Amino acid sequence: MPRPSWRSWAALLEIKLKNSKGDNMKKIYFVLTFLVIAIFIAGCQPQQRLPSPPGAIQVPVGQAGAALPTWAVDAGAFVTVDPASVTVAGTTEKTITVNADDDYVWSTFYILTNDQQWTGHTFDCTPIDESSWCAGSVDKDLDVGITNYFRQINYILVYSCAWDPSVQNFACSGNKWKVATFEIVEDTAALAIGSLIGNYTSDVTTTTSTIASGIITSNITAATGP
Repeated sequence: MPRPSWRSWAALLEIKLKNSKGDNMKKIYFVLTFLVIAIFIAGCQPQQRLPSPPGAIQVPVGQAGAALPTWAVDAGAFVTVDPASVTVAGTTEKTITVNADDDYVWSTFYILTNDQQWTGHTFDCTPIDESSWCAGSVDKDLDVGITNYFRQINYILVYSCAWDPSVQNFACSGNKWKVATFEIVEDTAALAIGSLIGNYTSDVTTTTSTIASGIITSNITAATGP
């Protein structure tokens, strides 16, 4: 059933107002008329149920001595990787779990591979209303190794938002991607032993990157966005 328009409510109250007697009744109906119109107008205002999509990932992530880029912030406790450091031998891989915990989490996150490409991955979640947003805490298990990722520090980008009731709007860290890291350590002992017995080789070019005290130092100079 269609909802009566505010004009219908106002007309109805006007009729009652004309048929009423006394100043008190007139004041009451005047107030009610004002409230009905105000509620109707407020109900017609469009309400954004989900945050806006994230902006494009820009490149590069950072250069030697540069701070976090303007489009990114440190993830802090919003994004965690377990374990945060894995040790691999040769082309073997270890499993990590990437977790993001916020009111709303963009379902696609990115990891920078050692060919300097942002590679997209999808969190395990049921999207909200067939959107690309997940609700609450989400996870993704990934197998990582030095074949595809960097020795030492690797970068993860996650976009998430929280509802801020004080301003009745979404807070998305200034509309910036959140940067988290994990570490891959090569088992040099296995490398040495394998070289001696002739059954271990490592032909992956060593590429390193570090992050400390909120400063990214990296040899990534031409990473390509998604």
